[in-house]
Amino acid sequence: MSSRRKVLFYTEGWGNGGIESFITNAINAVGVEDFDFSIFCTHDAPSVFDDNLCQLKVPRFVVFKGWKPGLGRRFLESTREWGRLLASDRYDVVHINTMNGMGFVYAAIAKRYNVPVRIVHSHNTHFGQGLRLVKDIAHFMGRQLWGGCANRCLACSTEAGEYLFGERPFEVLRNAINIDRFRFSLPARERMRCELGIMDNEVLVGNIGRLSEAKNPVFQLEVFAEFRRNNPCARYLMVGNGELESEVDEAIMRLDIGELVLRKASTPQPEKYLWALDAFLMPSSFEGLSMACVEAQCAGLPLLVSEGVSQEIELTDLVCRCSLEEDLSVWTAKLTDLLATSDDRCSYADEVARAGYSLRDMNSNLRQVYAVV
Repeated sequence: MSSRRKVLFYTEGWGNGGIESFITNAINAVGVEDFDFSIFCTHDAPSVFDDNLCQLKVPRFVVFKGWKPGLGRRFLESTREWGRLLASDRYDVVHINTMNGMGFVYAAIAKRYNVPVRIVHSHNTHFGQGLRLVKDIAHFMGRQLWGGCANRCLACSTEAGEYLFGERPFEVLRNAINIDRFRFSLPARERMRCELGIMDNEVLVGNIGRLSEAKNPVFQLEVFAEFRRNNPCARYLMVGNGELESEVDEAIMRLDIGELVLRKASTPQPEKYLWALDAFLMPSSFEGLSMACVEAQCAGLPLLVSEGVSQEIELTDLVCRCSLEEDLSVWTAKLTDLLATSDDRCSYADEVARAGYSLRDMNSNLRQVYAVV
């Protein structure tokens, strides 16, 4: 009989987002020698993380394979299947990754089935606009009715913790990255820029992230279009997929920048694009803690971010802020100033490691969390 502790991750969706990245990094950091990991998700889509998890032989249970029904049906069938899974096998730990208070429901079900370690982990600071009233009510009810069912409360940032847990105590658990993987490489930069067709005299600005409301992709393009007026050699790189793809395509046409924007699908190797860039633009409407910003700093890349991005991503002097209330001219002026700075991009990986974002730190922290009974 295996002596490995059985850990079951929960996430509402599975695709190419930050929670999926966290779960994959966590499994790689801790390793499968001492732990038996599984993943449960309500709905899914093809993911850049699937090959890695397949190699590690980590199973994933999906309620709605390849599609996403309405909110009510998702909730009812997902909670039912979660209970069935917990009844069919014994888990030592459930690690519930959530964007709102309804995540506590899964902790309550786990408590009913006597799972000793019940972790609820907050990954966001805001709901978004769709079905706002329904989401507000669900968030409030989840916290009030089942908030006490978690015996370990984690958050990716202080703001994310306060959003989900309120006055309840919680711990900030830093999401980690493979430091050496993202460390800047000049030869790799040159190869990637050649592959993208970027000339030596061209400035490449961009973003790597889901095309969703939180990431504000249309505003990214508006900033770039304004920046391009005074920088004729500028190009924009947008890497990612998401529900706003049609809005992004329409904005590119409206702004008449079709020949200047490079669109790439989500990738398991974002570091190659980070090395090719000259500046990273992240005007998010809201974020938990953006791992894309951590990865960009590890790659030594200057960042221009909105106030919607947590201050906790400021690990180096590479980060510059601008309010979404400011005119486009202010954003472009700050972007121009940011591009004027020139530093040794290789050195920033060590700064990110010293800030506690290495896989070694995640290994130590998660082992401690999973050992608590």
